[in-house]
Amino acid sequence: MLDSMQRYCLRVALVVSLVGCGGGTTSVSRVEANAAYQEGVAALDERNYQAALDKLTIAADSGWLNPDFAVDAIAKRAVANAALGNFTVAGVDLDRIQSAPDQSIVLAAKAFVLQKQGRTAEAGYALKQAKRLNPAIRPFE
Repeated sequence: MLDSMQRYCLRVALVVSLVGCGGGTTSVSRVEANAAYQEGVAALDERNYQAALDKLTIAADSGWLNPDFAVDAIAKRAVANAALGNFTVAGVDLDRIQSAPDQSIVLAAKAFVLQKQGRTAEAGYALKQAKRLNPAIRPFE
C-alpha cells in the first residue's frame, strides 16, 4: 500500500509525463495558467464551449497547473471538444489521462463524449462508473 507522499509523487510524475513540467511549452506564467483554468471552467459551466476550449488549452498546455488541476483541465477540454463535435481530439485528451489517479472526472468526461456521439448505453455505463468512484460527481451538460 502506498502512503500519501508516495501517491502524491506518483501523481506529480504522471502529470509531468502528460503535460510537461514548470514553464511548459507556452509563454504564460503560473498566474496566467491558473487564471485561464478558472476562466475555462467558468466558460464550460456557462456552456460557452469555444471559450472553454481556448482557456483550458492555455491552462493544460502551460505545464504550470498542479497535477489534480491539470487532469481536470484536460478532461474538461475533452468535454468542450466533444460539445463542438471534435470527437477525435476529445478522445486523444481522454487517452492522455486514462491513468490519472482520480478516474471519476475522466469517466464523467468520457460519458459526455459518448453521449454526444449517440452512444447512450456506453455513456450511461461510464457515468455509473464515475458515480461509483465519486458519488458527488455531476454529469457534464
